[in-house]
Amino acid sequence: MADEERLSQLHQGHRERMKKRFLKSGFDGFYDYEILEMLLYYAVPRKDTNEMAHKLINACGSLSAVFDAPVSFLTENGVSLNTAIFLKSFCEASRQYLKDKFYNGAKYYTIDYLKQKIMATFVGLKEERVLLALYDPKGCEQFFGFISRGTFNMSDMDSRKIVEIAMEYRACAAIVAHNHPSGVARPSHEDVDATIILRKALTSMDVELKDHFIVSESVIMSMASDERYKEIFF
Repeated sequence: MADEERLSQLHQGHRERMKKRFLKSGFDGFYDYEILEMLLYYAVPRKDTNEMAHKLINACGSLSAVFDAPVSFLTENGVSLNTAIFLKSFCEASRQYLKDKFYNGAKYYTIDYLKQKIMATFVGLKEERVLLALYDPKGCEQFFGFISRGTFNMSDMDSRKIVEIAMEYRACAAIVAHNHPSGVARPSHEDVDATIILRKALTSMDVELKDHFIVSESVIMSMASDERYKEIFF
């Protein structure tokens, strides 16, 4: 019992030192396994989480991969279901935090603000989604949200859906974005064709398509700002 008590005190002292480091400088200077170790304190309060953190990072390959790993994979590598859910919540919480951060009262359209907001909205997504943003004549945001899942393929039905939403919000300008979760931030031939179809559909209803953004894991590309595609929008 005495050995168990000494071990418990040792772990507690280590945790307190880690917390003081965090309070002083955040996670700056922490190794990835130390970040994970400290986060696990709050899911596994009575065990040494250092070994668990090392095992998870070794199994997954990186800190971000731990958060992205399926629950089943995490539980197969020695954590409880509750701990796996706790770890999975970080990616979703981060995405929601960033999404909320980039909403403000006025919601005026500026290109830099919009890029950051779109990037934040796509954080952590592993499937393709299509996002639509609509604006009034003053540049105020009227709508911002995902409208479909799966490959960006602007069929007649998809075009009508976007036009209907634009008409519902009485928008005069629109922006679309979609992600390439496992690719690069560059439009495919199908993306270009779909953008042309959508622009024609919106223009017929006096709605200007201002841009189409392609998002990869850490890069966002504006088709309207690229010399190869900008003529689509003018």
